[in-house]
Amino acid sequence: MLKMSRPFFAVCTLAASAVMLSVVAARPASAQSVFFNEVLFNPPGDDNGFEYIELASILPNTALTGLTLLIVEGENVVAGTIDQAISLDSFVTGTNGLLLLRDSATFTQEPGTSVVTSDFSPDIENGANTFLIVQGYSGMVGTDYDVDNNGVFDSLPWTSVVSGFGYIDNASSSGGTDYVYALPNVEVVGPQVGSPDGGGVVGPNAYARISGTGYVFGVDGTSPGPYTVDPNFVSGAGAEGYSLTPGGANVIPTVVPEPGTFALLGFGLLGGTVFAVRRNRRDA
Repeated sequence: MLKMSRPFFAVCTLAASAVMLSVVAARPASAQSVFFNEVLFNPPGDDNGFEYIELASILPNTALTGLTLLIVEGENVVAGTIDQAISLDSFVTGTNGLLLLRDSATFTQEPGTSVVTSDFSPDIENGANTFLIVQGYSGMVGTDYDVDNNGVFDSLPWTSVVSGFGYIDNASSSGGTDYVYALPNVEVVGPQVGSPDGGGVVGPNAYARISGTGYVFGVDGTSPGPYTVDPNFVSGAGAEGYSLTPGGANVIPTVVPEPGTFALLGFGLLGGTVFAVRRNRRDA
């Protein structure tokens, strides 16, 4: 696996929607008020042009002043190293509470979503990771904050964690113990600790928060999508049937009997089904 220590956002360019939102009264972020909503960290095929990170706020127009997005390495001998850091200081979530960080204009987002378009440099690393949104960041990309590789930070280069999630990837090629850094306000998706073939989803592609629960999973589909959850590689049944929605509300189809079919169910018959949509825009 290629290890790189440069920040993953070189220069950020706000889309027009985000610029307009910066002039309105914005609410400051607090613990758990901003969280990871959806992340495509390992697109099928080439990563360049297709990776994205989607954040959501409980309230619309939330200013991310003083916040930094971090990706912390979770794989064995380099566990605890900060791979990526991006300042969110100048960003504001949209009128729908969403902020989409993308490395190209491949995806079409919902109206009201704030958008930042800039190349991820380097690409988001695959494998075991912990994604964090922190306040008061004072660290350096490439620094190892878990020198003894035991899954516990030796020191904390921030004042508090607003939110985050982490996972191990169960890749037999990792060669050692992988970790999720289970800090306050961080959701551990699947096992927290694992050795090769010791747990977790094999080779996950993405993360999504659905009805208040985070899942990691492989995807079916080719770039630029659509991408749907691979039911053979998913951390929980609640994500089955889900399709990624960059810059939009997280939705999942639910089979619901049509009116008038309930009587038929008693006779073991089903006249038909319709699809309802369960929406998950900003559930905490």
